[in-house]
Amino acid sequence: MLALVARLTAFALLSSAGAAMAGEAQDGKCGGVTDKAFICGPVNAEDLARIPRTDWVIASRAAGPKDTQGMFYLLNTRDHTWRAIEIDAMAAAPDSAAYPQCAEKPTTATYRGHGIALRQDSDGLTLLAIGHGGREAVEVFQIEAKNDVPALRWKGCVPAPSGAFLNSVAALPDGGFAATKFFDAGNKNWGPDLVAGKPTGAVLEWSPKAGWREIAGTQMSGPNGIAASSDGRILFVAEWGARKLHRIPRDDAAPARVIGTDFLPDNLHWDDDGQLLVTGQWLTGADFVVCAMSDAASCPHPFKVIKVEPETLMAETVVSEAKPTLFGSASTALDLGQEYWVGTWRGDRIQRVPKP
Repeated sequence: MLALVARLTAFALLSSAGAAMAGEAQDGKCGGVTDKAFICGPVNAEDLARIPRTDWVIASRAAGPKDTQGMFYLLNTRDHTWRAIEIDAMAAAPDSAAYPQCAEKPTTATYRGHGIALRQDSDGLTLLAIGHGGREAVEVFQIEAKNDVPALRWKGCVPAPSGAFLNSVAALPDGGFAATKFFDAGNKNWGPDLVAGKPTGAVLEWSPKAGWREIAGTQMSGPNGIAASSDGRILFVAEWGARKLHRIPRDDAAPARVIGTDFLPDNLHWDDDGQLLVTGQWLTGADFVVCAMSDAASCPHPFKVIKVEPETLMAETVVSEAKPTLFGSASTALDLGQEYWVGTWRGDRIQRVPKP
């Protein structure tokens, strides 16, 4: 068990220096050939978000044994080209009033990506990004989308509570956000607890006035993806280790509700019809760990995407890959009109799946 914890912790906190990557447009072809099923090139595109009123999707890059450069990807929804946005090349305009605890942006050598979310307010469009590596924090970036190719400008960060390993984030209307604490570093048994479906973390909220707080009653086994209703009153949380989806009212006006899934639910996103897309790995937690701790460039394990009606929690499967070969272990999905784009925490491509 101690060996499992050590290996899982090393995977979660992986960090290493690496050379910078240029932000030139890449054609997205697979082995020099256009493949309608994939956009090849973006490595470990763990989470995706569509930039409103543009032809662009932004992706976070998760770390892997051989993939240690901190960056984001921009993907064009029309021609399927993509570009890397390295952290070192990014401009910085620190907002010390809003984010006084972070004076400098992260670096390509230290930043390790995870879940992302967008927030639109009077200050413009903001990217919230979970970052590991040099510091555990929610990093904040301004998205400048006026030109043909959007640009990111670092604004600041909110350091995580001591010991918290964050996973995903969701913007809230009051200028704050909710985030999932996948595990607490103080629990040396968190790895076996996670595989066994026992509580390892909780759901947190941060507000500019009050700072961090843990939402009562949200102790879960690997709280993973998170999404908020448009009015911010309801949170939806994927409990990865226990294969559950939770609906949690923030005002306690109604009891929390939960449904089970037959897969390990990862990131959550709203589709164009107001349904919640839930994406995850269709295997056991132990099997997931085997590939996660390997040097494999991809983990082609089965995966599913379901859409869930937010009031009734009725679910319908929209993507089901029982025997994938070139792409697997999906962690996120986006609705792009005629098709879904599916990302993975370990792999070298994004899968395009036509809608049923």
